[in-house]
Formats: sequence, C-alpha cells, structure tokens
Amino acid sequence: MSSTASLLWRFVLVVIAGHAISFADDPPLHLLVDQRLAPVSGIDAPQCSDAEFLRRVSLDLIGMPPGPDEARTFINDTAPDKRERLIDRLLASVHYPRHMASALDLMLMERRANTHVSADEWQAWLVKSVRDNKPWNVLARELLSADGEDPATRPAARFMLDRAAESHLLTRDIGRVFFGRDLQCAQCHDHPNIEDYAQEDYYGLQAFVVRASLFQPDKNKPAVIAETATGEASFKSVFTDRAGMSGPRVPDGQELLSVSFIPGEQYKVAPAKNVRSIPQESRILKLADVVTANPTEAFNRNIANRLWAHMLGRGIVEPVDLHHSANPPSNPKLLSVLAESFAESDYNVKNFLREIALSETYQRSATIPATLPSLDDLNAQIEQLKADAGKSRDQSYEVEAETEKLVTAVDAAFADLQPLEEAIDKTGKAVTEAIKVRDAAKAKVDARQKAVANQQSIQQLLTEAHVNAKAAAEAIKDDKELAALTATILRKSEAAQAALEKLQAAEQAEAKSLADSESALVASQTTARDAISAATPAKERLRDLRNQLVAKRQLAADHREQAAIAESKSEYLSTLATYQQQSQRIGDLSRQIPELEQSLAASQAKVPELQTAMTMAVKQLEDAQAQFKQSQEELAQATTQLNDTQETHGILQASLTKLDEARTRLSQEEELQLAHDRIAAKLSQLASDIKAMQETVTKNQQQQVEAQKLVMTREAEHKASQQKVAEQEKAVAGLEAQVKSQTNQLAETHTKAAESWGQIVASSATLGNTAQIAALTPEQLGWSVLIATGQHQRQLATQESKLNKEKPLSDEDKQDPNKVAARATEITEAATAASQKSVENFVTLFGAGSGQPQGDFFATAEQALFFANGSELSSWLSPASGNLTDRLRQLEDPAAIADELYVSVLCRNPTPDEIQEIQSYLAERHDAKDQAVQELAWALITSAEFRFQY
Repeated sequence: MSSTASLLWRFVLVVIAGHAISFADDPPLHLLVDQRLAPVSGIDAPQCSDAEFLRRVSLDLIGMPPGPDEARTFINDTAPDKRERLIDRLLASVHYPRHMASALDLMLMERRANTHVSADEWQAWLVKSVRDNKPWNVLARELLSADGEDPATRPAARFMLDRAAESHLLTRDIGRVFFGRDLQCAQCHDHPNIEDYAQEDYYGLQAFVVRASLFQPDKNKPAVIAETATGEASFKSVFTDRAGMSGPRVPDGQELLSVSFIPGEQYKVAPAKNVRSIPQESRILKLADVVTANPTEAFNRNIANRLWAHMLGRGIVEPVDLHHSANPPSNPKLLSVLAESFAESDYNVKNFLREIALSETYQRSATIPATLPSLDDLNAQIEQLKADAGKSRDQSYEVEAETEKLVTAVDAAFADLQPLEEAIDKTGKAVTEAIKVRDAAKAKVDARQKAVANQQSIQQLLTEAHVNAKAAAEAIKDDKELAALTATILRKSEAAQAALEKLQAAEQAEAKSLADSESALVASQTTARDAISAATPAKERLRDLRNQLVAKRQLAADHREQAAIAESKSEYLSTLATYQQQSQRIGDLSRQIPELEQSLAASQAKVPELQTAMTMAVKQLEDAQAQFKQSQEELAQATTQLNDTQETHGILQASLTKLDEARTRLSQEEELQLAHDRIAAKLSQLASDIKAMQETVTKNQQQQVEAQKLVMTREAEHKASQQKVAEQEKAVAGLEAQVKSQTNQLAETHTKAAESWGQIVASSATLGNTAQIAALTPEQLGWSVLIATGQHQRQLATQESKLNKEKPLSDEDKQDPNKVAARATEITEAATAASQKSVENFVTLFGAGSGQPQGDFFATAEQALFFANGSELSSWLSPASGNLTDRLRQLEDPAAIADELYVSVLCRNPTPDEIQEIQSYLAERHDAKDQAVQELAWALITSAEFRFQY
C-alpha cells in the first residue's frame, strides 16, 4: 500500500471555513479561520500535496474528481497561485450549481419521495438558486413561506408539502435543518438525555406551524398549504404533569406575543367548503420573517456548521443537528467567527465556500507530525483545564438554581393567565353565537327584502295593468268583458297592495330584530376585545418571564458547554500524555528486552558446560563407587583369607602342642619329631603368611577408607554440579520469564498505544489539526467511477457529435468565443444529464433511506455484489473507444501504464513500490494483458483510497 493510501486508515479531520467578503480593517475569513484554529498543544499537520488538494476540492465543490489530463496539468503547474485559480475555476464551473443543489436537496429533504412537487421542478429551482448565488436566508425564507399557490414559488413549497404539513414532523425538521437542534424527544417532556432541550423549546417552534395543514379538496389539482387562525402550542409533561402553552419562538430567539383576533376578524379568507383559509396573521410567514429579518445565532451557527461539514467531512459540531452543551463545538470561537462572517457577507454561500477552500486549515494533510509536546507541558495544561471545567460546572449549578425559580414564576404566570384565556374563549364564543344570530336575522331581512321587492314589482305591474285596462274600458264603454277584466285587475291590485303592506310590516319587524342582533354583536365584540385587552398584560408578563427563563437556561447551557469543552480538551491532552508515557515505556522495553535476551543467551550458553561438568562428576562418582566396591571386595577376600589362615594356624598350633605332649611321653620318637618339625615349619610359614595377610588387610582397609573418601568427595562434587545446573537453569527460566513478560508488556503497550494514537488521530481531526478522511457521498462515488473509467468522457464525445450533427456551428460561429463557450456548456450539460441516470443507481445502492440521516458510511452485501459482479461496472471496464482500459492496453511501458492508471483513478502519481507491483503483475499476466489491465483498474476502483476522500 502506498504512503498516501495508508492515510486512508487514519481518522483525522480538517477544520476550516470562511467567505470572500472582507472589510476595510479585517483580514479575509480564510486567515481568520487559520488564526482561530491554532493547533492544540502544537500539533499541526503539514500542507497536503497538490494531488490530494486537487481531488479534495474538486469533490467538495463540483462533486466529481478531475480527469487525468486536468490532474497532470495541475500537478505539473508551478505557479504559486494555482490553488486559488483552481478554486475559482471550479466555482465558475457548470457543475458547481448541480453539485450544490444536490447537497442542498440532501440537507433539506433527505431523499424523501417527490409527492407534491416533481423532482425536475425541485432540482431546477435549487440549481437556479445556486447559480444565482441566492443568499441562504432568502432561500430559507422562500422554503418556509411558500404555500404552493403561486406557480413561481411552488417548488420551494416542497419542504412543507412533501412533509404533508404535519406539524410535529415540521417542528422536528425545521429545528434540525435550520437551527441544528433535533427537538423530537422534547415533544412529550423535557429531553431525557439533553439538558438543553426543554419541552417549551419544542412547542415554541411548533407554535409557528401548528395551524398549518395540507389543503387538497380536489385530488386532481395540486395540494397547497392552508392555515387556520386558531390553535395554540399547548403542552403537558408526561413525567411531571407540568403544563403550559408557548407563543411562537425559534431557538435562541425571543417569544413573539400572540395576537388575538375576535371571531369575524380572524381571516382574510374564512374557511369554507373547498375554500383555502387565509388568516389575518400567518404564523408561517412570521417564521419566515424571523429567519430573514432577525436571524438568530442558532440559525447562523447551524448553516455555517453545515457548510463547514460539507467542505471538511465533519462539522465543528457533529452531528450537525445536535447543537447542545454536552456536544460542544470543537472550536467555539471558530464557529462564532464563521457564523458572524457568513451573516455579514449577506449569507453568500459561494464566497463562504471559497474562503474555506483557501484556508491553510482546509489544505492540511491527514498526517500528524511526529513531534509531540512534553509530558510536563501536557500535565500543566490538563490541571488547568480540569480546574476550568470544575469552575464552569459550579457556575452552571448556580444558574440552574435560579432557573428553577423562574420555572415556578412562569408556571404561576401561566396559571394566572388561564382565567383570562377562559374569558377570551367564553367571550369569543359569545361573539360567534352573536354572529350566528345576526347572520340569521340578516338572512331573514334579506329574504324579506327580496320578497318585498318581488311584491312591489307585482303590485307595480298590476297597477299599470289596471290603468291600461281602465283606459281601454272607458274607450270601449259597451264591452262588458273588458269592464269585468278591469274590475278583476283592480281586485288583484288591491290584494297585492295588501300583501305588500303586510310584507313591509314584517320587514320592519325583522329589520328591528337585525338591528337588535347587530347591537348585541357589537356589545359582544366589545366584551371580547375587553377580555383580550385584559389578558394582554398577563400574556406579556408570561412571555417576558419565559424569555427570562430561556435566557437563564441558555446561560446555564453556556457554562455547561464551557465545562464540556474544557473536559474534552483535558481528555484529549490526557490521551496525548498517556501516549507519551506508553511511547516511553515502549522505548524502555525495546531497550531492556535485547539486553535481557543477551543475558539469557549467555546464561543458556553456560547450561551445556555445566551439564557436561555434571556428567563428568557423575562418571567420576560412578568410578569412585566402583573403586570403593572393589576395595570392599578385596578387603573382604583378604580378611577371609586371613581368618582362614589364622584358624589353620590355631589348629596346627594346638596340634603341635598335643604332639609335643605325646612326644614327651614317647621320647625319642623320630616320626613324632619329624611331624613336629613339619608342623613347626608350617606354623612358621603360616605365621609369616598371616603377617603378610594382616599387612594386606590393613592395606585394603586403608584403600577402602580412601575409596570411601573419594566416593564422598565425588558425591559432593556431583551434588555441587547438579546444584550449579539447577541454579543456572533457574536463572535461565527467570530470564526467559522476564523476556516473555516484557515482550508481552511491549505487545500490550503497543496495542494500548495504537488505541491511544487512534484517539489522538480522531481528536486531532475533530479539532482541525489534521485533515478528515470522509466517505464519498453516493453522488460523488458515482461520478468518480464514471470519470475514472472514462464512461463520462465517452458521453461527452457522444453529445458533442450529436449536437454538431443536429446543430452544427458555422465557420463564423466557430470564431466567436462566446458561441464556442456556449456550445461547450451545452455539451457538458447534455452529457451530465445522460450520466446522471447512472449516478442515480449509485444513490439507490449507496444512499441511506428516505428521511434518514445521510452522512453515515455503511457497507452492504448489495454494494459488494455491485462491485464484484455488476454488469454495469464490468461494461465500463471493457476496453472501448478511448476509455480507461482502452488507453491502458495501448501502452507498452509498465511505468506508463501505472501512471495512467493511478492518475485516472486516484488523481495522483504512483509510488515506486506501486509501479513495481504493476510491473510484476503485468509480467505474470503477459499473455492476457487486456484482462490484466481491467483487473488492475477494478482493484483501484474498489480500493479504500478510492472510496474515501482525504
């Protein structure tokens, strides 16, 4: 594995941010970023290589890596400003709006299905917004205020429409996406795990959307957002039974005073069947106004943190939707500078990203320097941080005690308000009832007036008919029928007049009832307004107390955050100190173990010598024992012989005495004399033999004593040699145990040091001392594969050929730079649209589920199967018309093949070891080069280095 590739297994983070706006006396933001990110304890990574920067910034700003020609050009460029020029070129690219629109879509909608707004409409709106560099607060206002009624702004309404305008879902996602706070678990009670999130925070935000709903009476027409004029964000804790009601309030913002309207004055368009209601005062528009007119610190910090995370792979607060004191910013001063600068730049996203990319922090490598601070310095800092943390904790406890008093005051104010609210409700119902009575009376009057008018018309017609009939009768005096008809018309006219008078009388009575009902309505309205006015001071007091409570809670949270920051830094430095100690221990053991092994070897070398000496001692002991045994046998034999001879001598001596007695009695007996002489001679001989034998026995006894002494000596020598061998073997065993123990200690210390180092690497990345290694998004991965394989370049060639055929440029057009540039853009956009279909397959396979957090890396069997057996990737790796493997197979030099492969896939030159590996592999597969280059390309595309950015 190359040195660059090996970095992929470290967990390190880069910390940067900024915008291009600078003021007269202020340095650019990228310089402020580097100033705020002074490395903790002096740990600061060096600048990344040009190849690393090129791939990193390309993926971050346009969502795709460079092609091989672009990579070589940039790497070989020696101009000092080449990185800045690259950043500006990427931001001006047609790919930047597409990529940032995709990033915004992911942030805002989290891959939710397009239910009420089509994907094309939504994407087109986002792309145009990015292309126009629409300020973030303006974009946010459009997202939060669009109701879907106006076709021009309908795409922006997708944020609410595709969440079905469900108040709880909107509350959670508005909190997460726009303010960095996931308040979901504070819906039924104060958050059980996050002390900063109170139930009032949830319902303060919900108060803006609690009156919203999805309006679609005709399923064949588009849905829109409707809003009622009533409905409050009331709550009651399921844990404590504490109840309350909050006016509209965004995180870190002031609670707005709820405006009350009496019935009949609440709507611009009153609710009715198939009629979308429009209240006099829209709380949804109030939310949009708050975001635009007076953005809170939470709003600014959230988007600055999210854009930082977009560029660096990790937010200063991570997760990005859990800003709270127990999860403090890794660098609070930096986050404040970013948020303030972004707001001062009028929320200019493009310039903000540019400043991030220009910072030294963004351009750091993922390598931690070898030199670490001394233990003494670390311990001093740790002690100070612990003291700071303890002080901040104590301050938070003091403020929390004050907070509890304010909670009691808020609850008391809420209780005081309840009778007044009930009066408002009661008087409002009276107004509603009075309106019903007035409307009923008016309906009668209207009906009666219509009847009167109709009767008047009839009467008028009859009167005119009678006049005409009478005139005719007078003209024709003898016509009896005409005279009778005139009389009939007169009777009819008189009856109609009577009916008219009756209706007019009824009209006057009903008009009086209407006037009375209108007077009653006016009176009820006055009473209702008086009730609202009476409650206003109590509402204002409750609001003021709640604002004080929120401010006090925030102060306590600030103290807790300071404590958490100090504790986090202390833990980081403690890990550094532990690693230093572990490193020293590793050094000591690494020196001691060879010394022990040398002593062990010397001790082990003595064992054979001592064992040889012991063997010799055993042999000598055995010889001495044999000699002693022999001396015993010789002594026993000599003693037996002596005893036998002495016994014979005694017998002969007794015989001689008897013979002498017999010879005395038998004097001069020659034969007896002869016997005497012979016996005497034999006795003399035996005496001589006995003497010699006694000398031999004495000698043998002395020899036995000497032999016994020798045995004892040899036994002592043998025992001593055994003891020496045992002592030496014991010494060897002791040294072996020491070597084993210290070897185990070394291995264990190495393991612990590796764990400590992993924590240091991760923390260094979190603190911004080193670059973060982050997984590619599904979109980035898809585009990386398409460009690495050359598939996208083939699409460019296809679209160029198609456009040149369908709409060829004239010779004159080819001389016009603007038309040439427009054609290049047209080709790029067409090829991008064609390749996007393949990218969407990566989104399906590598993206998280709809509505789920999208930043976590995960691997599945389906993903592995795609790379291992996928026909699509296999087809892209098959040599064809200038794609990667086609270019590789045409090269002869293994070094050239390695260079083309690594620059095309990983945007960097191969190391000598990697070139050697390629050369060896190609030599092994010399008879199947086409297959070999496909396998090599596949290996790099499926490598960890390709899957991550660093």
